[in-house]
Amino acid sequence: MSLGASSAHLAASPLAPEWLEPRGEQTSWTAEFEQERFSSLKKFPFRSEGRLDYSPEHGLWIHYPSDNRSILVTTDEVRVLEEGGTERDTDEEFGRSLQALLYLLDFQFESLAEDFTIEANGQPTEEWKIRVEPKDGEYDFASMTLNGTGTYPSFLEIDRGYRKRLDITLRPAQPMPETTGAQWLERGMNENEPSP
Repeated sequence: MSLGASSAHLAASPLAPEWLEPRGEQTSWTAEFEQERFSSLKKFPFRSEGRLDYSPEHGLWIHYPSDNRSILVTTDEVRVLEEGGTERDTDEEFGRSLQALLYLLDFQFESLAEDFTIEANGQPTEEWKIRVEPKDGEYDFASMTLNGTGTYPSFLEIDRGYRKRLDITLRPAQPMPETTGAQWLERGMNENEPSP
């Protein structure tokens, strides 16, 4: 099953009417984050830092400066770029999960409703929490929960089951100017240029 628009599935979801109304124009933003990866095999979480760049038109860049790795997420593809622009293969589950995150950041409930059950609490213009759970086993997580205020997210939890979890705490997001597709691609590519 692939992510896709489905008005019928959305109509059957328990979302309150205010979440089904068209949202105002989304804006591009950037935010640094702290990530904690929990595992039943480790006593303490593995911590890392990075940056998210989001564009409603072009998608999502996830940057991990410490290991010179960036991930480009669009509705059509997921690409993992390492130092020097080397591209690494990605598996389908990983790609689908990141595309689900992009739809969640876009508030594209119609696109999520076919593959996920959706629960949204709070008000879209104030504090809110959105939780999605896959309806089948095509995703590598049990649930994904996004918290935020208004347009900007503040916290993401990805529960992978079996006591495995990924927590991402975002620092306050900053607006970004709109870019062309080429500029957006270049923005991420430049992150992984080898150091002089």
